[in-house]
Amino acid sequence: MATIVETSKCEADELVLLLKHCLPPDLAKLWHTTADMLLMLKAGGITSYTTSKRIGILLRNQKLMNLEPNRTNSKNHYCFNEKGMEYDDPIQQRDALRENGRPQIETNYFTKLGITFKFMKTATVQPTANVTTSTATNNNITTSIATNNTNSVKKNNNMNSVSENNNKTTGATTNNNKNNNSTPKKRSTSSTPSIATETGYMIAHLGIVEEVQAANVEHRKTCKSILLVHDKRRFGFEVFTDLGCKFCKKTYTIRSGPKPTEAPKTNTPQQQQQQKKKRGRKASPLNMTMTNGMHASAITIAQMQGLCGEVGIVSPSETGQHNMMRMRKDAIKVVAEEVLKENRKEHVRMCKETNPENTIKHKDKDGKEHNICYGPVSADGAGEKRAYNHIINGSQHCTVVFSLVTSKVIAVKHDQISCAKCAQRVTHLVTVDKKRAEDITEEDLKHDGQCYINSKHGPAVAEEYALESIAEYLLIDPVTKKLRPDDEAILVDWFVADGDTKGAIRFIKKQASIIHEFDGVAIYMPDIGHFIKCISNGLFKLSSQHSELRGVSLLEASRIKSICADITGILKDYGKERKQIQEGNKDDAVAMKQKLKVCRDGAISRINAIVPHHCNDHSKCCSVKDCYVIKRRRHYIILHKSMNPTCERSEEDIVKRHAADISKDHAANGRFKGKHMSMGARSQGKVMEVITKRLDVKNIDRVSEGNSSNRCENMFSVLAKFTHGKRNYQGRTDSWECNILYVAITINHDDAREIENKIRALTGVEESPSLREKATATAAGRKKYQQQHKKEDHVKHRRSVSKIASTQRAVKNTTAPARHKPNKLSPKDECKSDSKKKPAKSAPKKKRKKCSNCQTFHEGDCAEATNGDGASAKKNKKQKKGEFTGDDLALFLLSKK
Repeated sequence: MATIVETSKCEADELVLLLKHCLPPDLAKLWHTTADMLLMLKAGGITSYTTSKRIGILLRNQKLMNLEPNRTNSKNHYCFNEKGMEYDDPIQQRDALRENGRPQIETNYFTKLGITFKFMKTATVQPTANVTTSTATNNNITTSIATNNTNSVKKNNNMNSVSENNNKTTGATTNNNKNNNSTPKKRSTSSTPSIATETGYMIAHLGIVEEVQAANVEHRKTCKSILLVHDKRRFGFEVFTDLGCKFCKKTYTIRSGPKPTEAPKTNTPQQQQQQKKKRGRKASPLNMTMTNGMHASAITIAQMQGLCGEVGIVSPSETGQHNMMRMRKDAIKVVAEEVLKENRKEHVRMCKETNPENTIKHKDKDGKEHNICYGPVSADGAGEKRAYNHIINGSQHCTVVFSLVTSKVIAVKHDQISCAKCAQRVTHLVTVDKKRAEDITEEDLKHDGQCYINSKHGPAVAEEYALESIAEYLLIDPVTKKLRPDDEAILVDWFVADGDTKGAIRFIKKQASIIHEFDGVAIYMPDIGHFIKCISNGLFKLSSQHSELRGVSLLEASRIKSICADITGILKDYGKERKQIQEGNKDDAVAMKQKLKVCRDGAISRINAIVPHHCNDHSKCCSVKDCYVIKRRRHYIILHKSMNPTCERSEEDIVKRHAADISKDHAANGRFKGKHMSMGARSQGKVMEVITKRLDVKNIDRVSEGNSSNRCENMFSVLAKFTHGKRNYQGRTDSWECNILYVAITINHDDAREIENKIRALTGVEESPSLREKATATAAGRKKYQQQHKKEDHVKHRRSVSKIASTQRAVKNTTAPARHKPNKLSPKDECKSDSKKKPAKSAPKKKRKKCSNCQTFHEGDCAEATNGDGASAKKNKKQKKGEFTGDDLALFLLSKK
């Protein structure tokens, strides 16, 4: 009859020691896996619930046996007799025992020994054989096996045991070790590595000193001896310090982190799956707190490992850190789904409050009527890898949709075409199975575990297909395949995008195909920033293709930037006037239409006057805001009429009379110091064609709305913080996807702190230290101040000036002799120094000359008046040969007298 052993948290120690000292000699010389050990125990009469993984961890940590990896199937084999091994390695043993078979242990072999255990309760069995006594000690474990009915396997667990009699005020744990047959209820930490002999630093909470003092006070109530440090063990970032008394044999365990708490009870299936109990030891609150802080601060695992290793801080292994990070990733996915759902409901609610009439009535297939609200959104996409010259060769892509009403993310679509396990499978097929790459099929790539490939579209084309799927996702629930409720379903009337793909067309057509009543309502609205960027790129391309438009006083970089700024200002002014006309003439549609036409024609005429204005032709300029020359002309006209009310001169005569003053003011206060482009009518037509090709009467109304997808761009810039400027490769697992979701649910969200607390709670961290609350409050206040500071006028002016200065420096550097240029240094040049070679002569310095006007040495323009004004008697020009001046004529007349 086999002895049935109850599950115990410390039984793995006793099982390994039992095999080491009581295994038959013929089996002790062989190699065994952990699975083989469990089979031998079961055949020998002991049925245990200990897993093979737990035994393997114990063997690796305590190094009780010699370890040899089997290269055929990557399993660890152990031999219990190191000196008398029958075979050199497991492969030789496998080949030798293939015909005769492996020796088997005798039935009920271990139960006949009559052994009792401290941590495993066994039935009473009469011994039938005597076994010699042996003792082994390792890591404070002492084992003795005798041959009578009182034989027992004893383990000195004074330093590692944890009692259930916790002191609620101190957090320290005690255990009285007088009763050796008691079973502790908490998991033993004997398998954690000891660091008692190591030096370094650890992360501990501020109350750890008070806990040690409280443990001493508690111990002094029953014993007069003192507590001594017996051992220190690490578990990730946490350190367990064992305090023991030699007199009363009591032990106290002090942990550097807070006590673990139970996870909150949840109702959703996703959260229940997230909190499902897993095999193995749970991560402590300190370890998960560090993991949450690392990810929220955009610190990678490699960076944290490097920091802790360089400083000497107790830290987990890389594998353990990845396991804890997996828990946070799962929590982020659960919380992200809830937050995005709340964002969609908030978008619908705000749209109904601002524009209640923007609803569409629709009847679904089941005959249920819906009132679906519609509103504006913006969308954009980005890849995980930098693209140069529109060459996109990454493996992941993200498409995000923002609500223009609430400025929050309402949908995220992630596309990935790479997987770490698929890559390992391909490597195995090519290297081991000797299969050609072109012969590998989709069936060959199937593997165990999760496959991270979720799309067949690469990042170069993923945005168009992603927007089409998002259009359906905003209306239809992917689980029920039915229309979402009215408070969550979203129709889009204004779709704002940058125009680098045709995803807007796919999005609008997909929603119109689902809701037929919405056909013809939605329109595409260009992004104002990318629209101006397209004009700028067109002008740069024009200057590069036509040499007559390239150079000084032509299409320079600063001039192109000024033209684009003029277009932006005109569009903003027209957009404001258009809104005022629409709001002031709601009741009279005819008058509104006429006024809008006049306003639109005025904006078009202002745009047509931009290029002639930069070419010093101000005949088409009609606005004082656009042209400084027109402003000065009107100034002198008003000034002349006010000083000479009876004068009958025309405005043209007045302007001609003050032409010199106007030019002087323009040179002093105008842009480019009064300089202008030297272009003829034909060249001006080429430049205007680039502008009118993208902006005319057809689309000026939509562009003047000033819609922007900068919210999407801002999200991707924040995402670059987690990818460290797109330099960290995250294309094999779901790391990049989780970073996207985390940024999407926290950006522009007032409850970002609450969202982070939800993620921490799902990972087992509920308490937030006061220092963390103060630091986050300070960071939030600093962020709010910076946002307000950037909106001030003097800060905006400083930014615009710095942009112009950087543009001018860039133009200047293009002609510098030392500028960066490919193939500037020939590869055939050896660049050897030659001291005998005479250095090149430098250009002779120019001699300093006197000013021709004042006849003195000075820098810059002369302050003296010229001869033409009669203020100076000195000559400002060299006298030509044979030419008489006034002084020469006077001398000539005096000589005659």
